[in-house]
Amino acid sequence: MEGESECVSLVEEFTMNPEEIAHTSVNRFVDKAFNKYMAGQNEHGGSLVEKSESLEFFMSQVEEEIIDLWHYVQAFRLAQGEKRLAEYSYADVKKVKEIMDKDRLDHVV
Repeated sequence: MEGESECVSLVEEFTMNPEEIAHTSVNRFVDKAFNKYMAGQNEHGGSLVEKSESLEFFMSQVEEEIIDLWHYVQAFRLAQGEKRLAEYSYADVKKVKEIMDKDRLDHVV
């Protein structure tokens, strides 16, 4: 119809059943996890099990991964906000900003 948004929700486009979603998700994880592990072996070498005996090594690696993950999530959040801004009213956007600002301030010590 004229004047209506041509956007179709992802839910309306998504036709996989739960079993297909599970298989696709698990298979993707296995492929990506194996390739990432092997790339890490090529880059760093050594036995990850032996290296992980050191608490200092283990904690530093976990911290680095958490930081990377945080930045990926924030970049995605920003990108989606930019793309979807037109889909929301000003009041919706303002409310989200208020919630994000409140959450941000709640964690400041």
